Amino acid sequence: MTGKCLVMRVSKFSSALIGCGMIGSRFSDDPRIKGIYSHAGAYDVSSNVTLGSLCDTDKVALSECARHWGIENTYSDVAELLEKEKPEIVSICTPDETHAAIFRRILDAESIRGVLIEKPIGLDVQEVRDLITMAAERGVVLAVNYSRRYSAGFDRARQLIKNGGIGEIQLVSGYYTKGVLHNGTHWFDLARYLVGAIDTVRAAGRQSGAVKDPTLDVQLKFASGAEGVLYGCSDDQFSIFEMDILGSKGRVRILDSGHKIEESIVEESKFYSGYNSLSIKDSWDGEINTAMVCAIENLVECVSHGGVPRCSGYDGLEALKIGVGAIKSWKTCVPVTLGD
Repeated sequence: MTGKCLVMRVSKFSSALIGCGMIGSRFSDDPRIKGIYSHAGAYDVSSNVTLGSLCDTDKVALSECARHWGIENTYSDVAELLEKEKPEIVSICTPDETHAAIFRRILDAESIRGVLIEKPIGLDVQEVRDLITMAAERGVVLAVNYSRRYSAGFDRARQLIKNGGIGEIQLVSGYYTKGVLHNGTHWFDLARYLVGAIDTVRAAGRQSGAVKDPTLDVQLKFASGAEGVLYGCSDDQFSIFEMDILGSKGRVRILDSGHKIEESIVEESKFYSGYNSLSIKDSWDGEINTAMVCAIENLVECVSHGGVPRCSGYDGLEALKIGVGAIKSWKTCVPVTLGD
């Protein structure tokens, strides 16, 4: 996938947006943002889906969203929206702790064919596993918005690593803010996507933030044998999301929250005879400003013609298992083996 996200033309689906906050709609109000980062904005430009209804318990957010996108059908109750509007595709963009309950309610609606849910799917591993099973049994396509999986720039990085461009992976490191479940699972999912499965997790060192979703330092062991370490930072002064993948032949760095990706290669040192060092070979845009549109179009494609979303319920479950495992390790002071 390069540039624009391509999808086969289908008849338009009706959709509903549940949650009209930043990722639901308000990112589209930010004059600094170039591209489309909100669900409502992605539905607005899609040729395959019509955004027909909105739901939020925040009356101000609901009113602003309705006015921005010209939506008349607004609700404060999910059940009422589902009964009256009968949407085929739904986006869940509410606070993390509400995701699972709303998703369960949506699965009871006969009209639903596809769901795009914000991360994490839920906060309890078994509950999320049960919901994924329910969705599969009812023929509902579940996609999770770990957005970098939908970005062409990250496809390029993944192919580079997969094809041996930086050699054998030695170490994966990085920084994040705002909770091991909220943003930490974004990092874990990206690490799985670029490097591979993670077997063991151990929380070590500092902790900050809320007790239910602490921002932890986390050590990882990949199935390949590579090691990983993720450092949690306070978001009081700034936000950060970075990843550094060191291989035997080079390096890939994810910078500026994914807006920039760098490739380095091993070369003879410019400063010392007989030594090699890493030198930047290339850099490119992560293209995350197109990810939301591609997420919507990918979901539509799977609903229309079958197939597994680029970020499936299974992927969401695996990322959650790592985050929950880190919290368990932090509480027990022992490593957690993730299992199947």
